Amino acid sequence: MDEVSGTLAAKFDWTKAELELFLPPLWDRCIIIKPTLRLEICSDPDDNHVLECAVAAEAEFLITGNAKHFPKAYKATKVINPRQLLDTLAPGAEKA
Repeated sequence: MDEVSGTLAAKFDWTKAELELFLPPLWDRCIIIKPTLRLEICSDPDDNHVLECAVAAEAEFLITGNAKHFPKAYKATKVINPRQLLDTLAPGAEKA
């Protein structure tokens, strides 16, 4: 949750007011996962916790703009980028 907030502020210049408006409804729709499995397989060690959460949630996909730091898949979770997700959800749709 801290990483999402920090990324929106740092990379997208969201203000505190924008974050306070946007994040609470987002968190209300989320399922908070606390993984018990500890992994050390991502090329960026800070990303291991993201994969740990995906595995704990039995997620089919982990969507990231930083896929190069992750394996292509781990157990049942496939690591894909946002474009691949859109292609999966709407195969054959025209690309912008």
